[in-house]
Amino acid sequence: MRYLVLLFIINFNNFASSELDLKLFERQSLHYLRQNDWRKSFHSLFGALHEAKKNSKDELRLKIKLAHLYFHFNKSLGDAEGYYKQALQIDPYSLSAYLGIGNIYFERKQYRQAIHYFEMAIKYHKNSYLAYSSVAMGFYELGEAERATHLYKTALQKKPDDIVSLNNLGNIALDDLNLSLAADYYEKAIEINQNFQTGHSNLANVYLYQKKYELAKKHFKRALEIYYEDASVHSNLANLYYEKRLIERAKYHLKKALYYEDHPVYHNNLAVMEKFTREYKTAGAEYGKALKRNSHYSNARKNSVFFKNRSMRIRKTLNDRQKPFQARRFVRGEWRQREHRFLEK
Repeated sequence: MRYLVLLFIINFNNFASSELDLKLFERQSLHYLRQNDWRKSFHSLFGALHEAKKNSKDELRLKIKLAHLYFHFNKSLGDAEGYYKQALQIDPYSLSAYLGIGNIYFERKQYRQAIHYFEMAIKYHKNSYLAYSSVAMGFYELGEAERATHLYKTALQKKPDDIVSLNNLGNIALDDLNLSLAADYYEKAIEINQNFQTGHSNLANVYLYQKKYELAKKHFKRALEIYYEDASVHSNLANLYYEKRLIERAKYHLKKALYYEDHPVYHNNLAVMEKFTREYKTAGAEYGKALKRNSHYSNARKNSVFFKNRSMRIRKTLNDRQKPFQARRFVRGEWRQREHRFLEK
């Protein structure tokens, strides 16, 4: 979300208005947006829209801004879609409107419909790297990684320093366990923007796969320096410490992950670590919490029952299948999907 806010503020501030009242309302809206007061930002935008001439460029710009606000801050997808479509009635070739509607369908997981609007953006804006990157995102979610790769590379031809396409190409390579290629893409993204938090996190995951623990730890910590409240990074750093058998450090970061996001994977992994240090009662409670948050979590169900029965076989249950490494792959995938939503904007 923090990237979305930053990108939206930058785009928001680039618009200009020819009328004093419009400028005043828009400046007020931007001011409130920077203060994370999106309600007052809405109010100011509606004031500006009231002053805009019908079917003018001002009205087009303001309706797109309102759609952005509804999508990013209010999560009212129906209202956002409505304003984007009104914008298309004013300008049938609006890149922002096509990408915006595509993003709404992507958020709804209706990937074919999303691709349709992204491809319309390409039809009218063949030089837009964002359009190519966005449609690549849709094909990736449909499992067409080869096609997505081609489209991401096309986006990079349009804009060689597009860290989004570089990052997502790295994700595709990592899915295929092509670790060296994935690392190359992440490193290129970080070279372009040293504060690219997701690039540091994903590169750290590659090093963790390769058991290059010091390099992994370096990039995990850099990711936390940029954004400390990222639960997935805390969880993956905990996995690193677990593999090095630094259990207390691992527990610390898993508890941090749970503080920022109450996720069943984190409860399960914390239970594994509690069990490793023979804190059986606490481990049983954590397995129970994981099961409560996901009733289909088979590993948590098995262990929750196991602890309730107080079986003496408890020491035998800690095996490789229960290690947090498997859960880390799930968390990485979850973060990658979240990153797509940021990068498409």
